[in-house]
Amino acid sequence: MARRILITGGRGNLARQLVPLLEPSGDHLVLVDVTDPVDDPALASCTQVKADLADAVGLERVLDECRPDAVVHLAALLSGRSEQDRLLAWQVNVGATVSLLEAAVQRGIGPFVMASTVASFGGALPDPVPEDHPQWPEGIYGVSKVTAERLGHYYRHVHGVDFRVVRLPLVISPFANRGAASAYASLAFIESVATGRFVSQVNPTTTVAAAYSLDAVRSIEMLLAAPRDRLSRTVYQVQAISPSMQQIVEAVEARVEGVNVTFEPEPRICALVESWPKHVVDASARRDWSWAPKYDLDAMADHMIQELRCAADA
Repeated sequence: MARRILITGGRGNLARQLVPLLEPSGDHLVLVDVTDPVDDPALASCTQVKADLADAVGLERVLDECRPDAVVHLAALLSGRSEQDRLLAWQVNVGATVSLLEAAVQRGIGPFVMASTVASFGGALPDPVPEDHPQWPEGIYGVSKVTAERLGHYYRHVHGVDFRVVRLPLVISPFANRGAASAYASLAFIESVATGRFVSQVNPTTTVAAAYSLDAVRSIEMLLAAPRDRLSRTVYQVQAISPSMQQIVEAVEARVEGVNVTFEPEPRICALVESWPKHVVDASARRDWSWAPKYDLDAMADHMIQELRCAADA
């Protein structure tokens, strides 16, 4: 039987790449975002709704109209913007999550899949970072995500919500949000293809656990589809690659002729990004729902640059 799946952040980086994976199931996808609906053929089969999930009245209206059976919660104020407006970050990343979780209790919604982040870690970290390592993030974005994870754990174990989290690594994407500190790796590709030059705000040696966006959204789709009785935990980590910034630059230079790349590290961004894990343990995801990435650095670079060039020619 087809379900109605509510996807928050529905016109964002991850959602627009998740939709093609979910469409073949026959489920009806409702994309909710604070931005205006877009005329995009790739989203033609979806219902697009404009709403601010931090507004309780607006959220109730959306839930009444959409009557979702499941939720994929991707909406978030990302790292750079969160540092600029900490209160708004809390309202969006925590307040909206609580409201959705409470709705899941009252309306019997589930599964409820949320995207979290390795930015929820910080400080001196082991390499690789275990699944249950203490989380002491360096930024408000990470703090809000830790809080959301703990809230979901509470709603799962006390109120029975089928809450599931995929703790994503740094996501490298052709649609990266420039307001995120994590966009540094994506921008190496985006700016190089668009302008033939790129200025890196992180060091050549900066290395963070990462995944191509197509692997990231596939992990979300896999966790959403996993039978509940196969899940041994609430929060799952995934990873695909761990390239240094120098390796990313070399991958770009090998594919974009004549590109000019320079390094001008910005101390604040470096401090934040370098507090994130270089590698994470994802053994539970591999065991419970057969997680395995498809893209290494070369495959990602080939595909992403092709996508960027096709978009530029369109």
